[in-house]
Amino acid sequence: MRLLFVLFFFGIVFDGHCQEERIDPPQIAIKILPGESVNVEDVELTFVEVLEDSRCPSSVDCIWNGRARVLLKLNRDGKDTSEAIVIFGELKQGEEPHRLLDLNSEYLLEAMQLNPYPAVPGEELEYSLLVKKVRKED
Repeated sequence: MRLLFVLFFFGIVFDGHCQEERIDPPQIAIKILPGESVNVEDVELTFVEVLEDSRCPSSVDCIWNGRARVLLKLNRDGKDTSEAIVIFGELKQGEEPHRLLDLNSEYLLEAMQLNPYPAVPGEELEYSLLVKKVRKED
């Protein structure tokens, strides 16, 4: 009986140590409104405008899911400005997904989501863009 107790005790102790999982730290998203700028890793990112929002409203059944295109401007050191168009949703022929923006040799900026998602056709939306900084993989 004592042997069973000892085996049970060590089984619980070793089982607890074997199940330790690596937990990734939480990702912090940055919310940007149209016309607003944020600084990330010495790069100023500006949410210029929503160029297109043809995403299928959640209250409608659509043949095509649609998409949203967002124009962003990146300003490095106050002088080197570039623009990027980020597409959320369906891509047209010849287009490639472009949601990662190069910040520097260590980090990228990932455009995560354009909110809100349209609920009914033709509604006016007050947009916000969620982005997060991610480390480049070697």
